[in-house]
Amino acid sequence: MKIASIVVMLALAAAPPAFAQVAAGDVPGFRSGCDGGKMSACMMMGDIYNSDSHNDESGVPVDNAKAAGFYRKACDGGLMDGCVAYGAMLDQGQGVPQDKVQAAALYKKACDAGNHMGCTMTQQ
Repeated sequence: MKIASIVVMLALAAAPPAFAQVAAGDVPGFRSGCDGGKMSACMMMGDIYNSDSHNDESGVPVDNAKAAGFYRKACDGGLMDGCVAYGAMLDQGQGVPQDKVQAAALYKKACDAGNHMGCTMTQQ
């Protein structure tokens, strides 16, 4: 499954209803939320920077390394969608060096926590 499909599914499941309409003015709020420990905001920042789910309305240039960092922070903070998204970045070597072993471990972690997408990715 391509990263685009994974990230879009995760974004639609975890993001506010206006995901497709993130404007440049919204970005500081998401960044502040992430810095303040809101893992859903970290996930949103990853989506904003990710080339596969990039929103031109955000005014933020694509930066897959930054996207991976935000997904990792979300994962480290306990958001299993973040683990799946970071795993997908590792799986494809997008913004980070490719590491299929670590990707599989993150998918399993998410699956073990009850995340359906993590279980789907574990089976592939």
